[in-house]
Amino acid sequence: MFCGDHLLAAYLRPADIDPARHSLGILKLLVARMRRAWPGVRIAVRADSGFCRWRLMRWCERHDVGYILGLARNARLAALAAMALAEAGFAESGEKQRRFADLTYGARSWDRERRAIARIEHGPRGANPRFVVTNLAGEGRDLYERLYCARGEMENRIKEQQLQLFADRTSCRRWWPNQFRLLLASLAYGEFTRVTCTADLYPYSSPSTHTSHVVPSRKALGDQTSTAPYRASVKSRVLPVISTAPPAVAVAR
Repeated sequence: MFCGDHLLAAYLRPADIDPARHSLGILKLLVARMRRAWPGVRIAVRADSGFCRWRLMRWCERHDVGYILGLARNARLAALAAMALAEAGFAESGEKQRRFADLTYGARSWDRERRAIARIEHGPRGANPRFVVTNLAGEGRDLYERLYCARGEMENRIKEQQLQLFADRTSCRRWWPNQFRLLLASLAYGEFTRVTCTADLYPYSSPSTHTSHVVPSRKALGDQTSTAPYRASVKSRVLPVISTAPPAVAVAR
């Protein structure tokens, strides 16, 4: 789970359980900790459809936490979104259709109906709908494009840990050693973030002294078991500049 470039939690989930299991418990701990540090902070949770669970949404609603979560496509959502209109528009104009619709939707397993946003696209390759469920106020298109689509950038933070800090090394048969490896990679990521904040506060005296670095690929680094490639990765790693101020909206994946 990330807030911007800041890593908040790293949990190795066993493969034989629900992907969203324990996510609510982790979220409760993070929200409590953030509000102790910043009592007035606004918090919003963003995640894909694997974390869309009604108990998580209900907890967010009861504790003034915003959420925007991916929603898996099904026949009922497709009918509510009136996808046939986009298909008809494409057939008539020959141009790709992109529309948004606000829906009221509730799965049978949910405790109640909630607001959903449909992004409806139809082009030469056919229909390409996307759905999200949210309790945030605002125009549907803006919430989807500005807030939810930025989730892809959070995926890059995960890739940074996996490719540059070897956070995906889970070769042990037992869970705890693999989780411990993940924690070590997370601590290293936290140090990189701290160094980046320091560099932001004390920038280079001359732009001409700045040297660009290329982050090597895993293939270029060679054998993971060697310590030399790991040192090379550490020396060449450059993270984007981030703000040191408390976040106005904390977004976690």
